[in-house]
Amino acid sequence: MGQILHGSATTTYAIRAAIQRSKAPLKELATQHGLNQKTVAKWRKRTFVHDAPMGPKTVRSTVLTADADSDVKPAAIPIKDRPPFRFEAGHHSNQKPASFRH
Repeated sequence: MGQILHGSATTTYAIRAAIQRSKAPLKELATQHGLNQKTVAKWRKRTFVHDAPMGPKTVRSTVLTADADSDVKPAAIPIKDRPPFRFEAGHHSNQKPASFRH
């Protein structure tokens, strides 16, 4: 089965495990695998080979509570009652539409 790594991952599970098993100096391992010495040091001190979880420790809901939902104010004019936007040919953002020119 294939590995799912994040977009910036520079190592695979096999390389991480090899780093953790190796007794070679950091500089030698970094050169051997084409990595930064800090990356090698990071994987050597970890006891696992999967990516560490990032982001908030406690997940907050993105759904509004009943109280928060009641605080949301509707738009002044409902979208269905707004007049349609008409784009006139030759109209640029810095010009008035032809119907307004004198």
